[in-house]
Amino acid sequence: LKSLDESAGYLPTYTSLIDFYENYYTEKKSEIEKVLLRGLEALPENEGLLSSLALYYEETGQKGKAIDAYERLLHQKPGDEEISKAILRLGER
Repeated sequence: LKSLDESAGYLPTYTSLIDFYENYYTEKKSEIEKVLLRGLEALPENEGLLSSLALYYEETGQKGKAIDAYERLLHQKPGDEEISKAILRLGER
């Protein structure tokens, strides 16, 4: 977490911490959302972080937040069929 303070605009810091929480320090898995949101504060146009956030919300059953994140991503990538399908799929649940 200290490395996020030191290098807020460095994408690998966020992705490494997310990977660590997801695969090794799983009792902190709930912190992934905070890391992604913090990453998007520093790198607001990063499609990878936004996509990861949408997927995180989808996997954790937060349908409304997932749709919001996918819609934000679709705004960055207009016409992307996979993102549109994800939005429709979540809207059907």
